[in-house]
Amino acid sequence: MPSPHAPPPTPRLARRTTGVLTSLLLSAGLVLTPTSAVHADPLERPNPPVISSTDYPECTTESCEAAGGTGVAGTFVLQAMDDDVVAFDHGWSGPPINRVPAVNGTATLELTPPGYGGWSLYARAVDADGNVSSTVYYSFVVDRLSPPVAGWDLESGPHSVPLANIVPNGPALVPGGETGWAADARLIGVDTADLDGAGHFTAGTGVVDTTRSFSVAAWVNLSDKSTDGNVIGVDGENMSALYVGYLAALDRWVLGVPHTDTQRHRWSYAIAPEAVTVGQWTHLTASVDRETDTASLYVNGELSAQTALPEAWAATGEFRVGNALYRGELTAHWNGRLAAVRVYDRALIAEDIVRGRDDNRPLMWPALTGHWNFDNDCCGEAIDLSGWDRWLALHNGTSFDVGHDWSGYGMVFDGVDDYAATAGQVLRTDNSFTLSAWARVDADTDFGVLGIEGAEQSAISVDYDA
Repeated sequence: MPSPHAPPPTPRLARRTTGVLTSLLLSAGLVLTPTSAVHADPLERPNPPVISSTDYPECTTESCEAAGGTGVAGTFVLQAMDDDVVAFDHGWSGPPINRVPAVNGTATLELTPPGYGGWSLYARAVDADGNVSSTVYYSFVVDRLSPPVAGWDLESGPHSVPLANIVPNGPALVPGGETGWAADARLIGVDTADLDGAGHFTAGTGVVDTTRSFSVAAWVNLSDKSTDGNVIGVDGENMSALYVGYLAALDRWVLGVPHTDTQRHRWSYAIAPEAVTVGQWTHLTASVDRETDTASLYVNGELSAQTALPEAWAATGEFRVGNALYRGELTAHWNGRLAAVRVYDRALIAEDIVRGRDDNRPLMWPALTGHWNFDNDCCGEAIDLSGWDRWLALHNGTSFDVGHDWSGYGMVFDGVDDYAATAGQVLRTDNSFTLSAWARVDADTDFGVLGIEGAEQSAISVDYDA
């Protein structure tokens, strides 16, 4: 029993009692006037928040369905369980450190998950006294970005079949008109599709839905700038749903979208700012984003031009490569080489083209044309691991010894006349290319590491200059 001289007991209120009370009479004799404020214990931690999202549903013991996608933002709501919460910390790992204010006990966040697969959003509540709750997490699964829905290499070599679809059971390309093949046009040892303005390819109907987001891409090499040349089109009754290729009147790469499938219509154009160079391989990507109604033209992986899109219309006819349907007639026949046509059922961005996302390789993934690690040698030669059988022959006493990481082998040269070389050409030096190797200097003297021979001199040499 308390002493008659002791102060009355301190009233204890639940954490959620933080507002102004209009009246309250306690049996201990303490009366709070209408202007009295009652706050939670400053040493008591708030309850953790509740996290929710309709864009990325939470995994449960019963289900865990993937949603969204890499690069796709979602709305996440943090809801306080106490009235005096003034902020939240959140992040993709714990402890979360990104602080945002709470408005009426809530914070609505637009967040983009870092990648595909399983992720957790971590969060904690912060009250007016600076107390921080324990951390909670919200687990969900980000859907993997879809690979191409169709693709044709248009090249014959050890790694490709020219007209076959890279997607199992997908339609093959069917040649029409005068189609030809050019040897060593892009890759040494490969025949590449070569059209002279009279040929084309088709793949039937239903390849892509033009009323939704989609993208198409290809490597192109223009031979003649005197006429228009279309790379990829999808037919309606009168028009192709898109035109991606060369427009002679402007001397530019363009992405054109007709507003309607009629004889008379308007166009939306994305026009590249730079003139086109004949005989130069260029990568073109046309991305149609129906969430933003925007069409984007990428040239060699860089965003070159964009345009607003009209309302979509369904092109249910042929998917074609090398020409376009214009007012019911086939026109804009391509004059040049074509390779690596790809079709996606989503809008692509630059990262898809030059870096790749999820498990998808970038569209501009370089072709490996030679690879020698010297762990496997036979008969005085180093085996080529690239699949092209371009073995390196060792000359004048070149030998093998321990490699750069002590787990394999490397070649040893005497600095006088030792060298190793392939029997023939490995790549074209008039296209982009890269050479790389590990090298170690054993003597302070000039020497060459890598080189590609021309008729009179090396097209490139990687050297050590003492």
